[in-house]
Amino acid sequence: MISTVRYCQRNGTTHCSCKNYERIGLLCNHIFVVFKNLKIEKIPDLYVTNRWCKFHLLKPMFNVGGSEMDNVSFTDQNKTLVSRLMSNIHFCIALVEHNPDLLLAFSNTINQHKEATLIRGITGKLSSDTSSVFKNFCGTSAPSELCVLPPAQVCTKGSSKRIKAGKEVSIEESKKTKRLCRTCKEYGFHDSRNCPMNHEK
Repeated sequence: MISTVRYCQRNGTTHCSCKNYERIGLLCNHIFVVFKNLKIEKIPDLYVTNRWCKFHLLKPMFNVGGSEMDNVSFTDQNKTLVSRLMSNIHFCIALVEHNPDLLLAFSNTINQHKEATLIRGITGKLSSDTSSVFKNFCGTSAPSELCVLPPAQVCTKGSSKRIKAGKEVSIEESKKTKRLCRTCKEYGFHDSRNCPMNHEK
């Protein structure tokens, strides 16, 4: 099947008779061949839709101190830190919202850090003493030595066999038929391969 591509250089619009872009929103290979022949190295902005962009879901704006900041303007690390910080604050509020005393204490702590940040200046260097920050939030100093042991290993491959008692094992052994061992010439529950006399040699 032969497809016909029409390209308008004035406004950068392209149309192909296969109608791939009209059906699924993606440019077809016929149009890319035309772009290659015309030495067009960049896809026209008209055909770069939001649904194929990785920043399409990062549209919400943050209003911090009366200033609106777009998610896209943050670096990946800043976005992660801001998201984690907002999550922690909302979690703490949910924990203390029904206790007026704890809610007031949490509000005072946030206000203290807010004022300290404003005094130092947003672009200034904050205190790097993590121990004081830990003590302010937790109410106690950080432990000098951490001893974290790995968790006990568990079996996740289904239910294991029940551990039998010694009496139950002996009853089951007594019900078995004894065999003649060719090494010790005695009847028992062993044979020549695992005869006790083999260990005495």
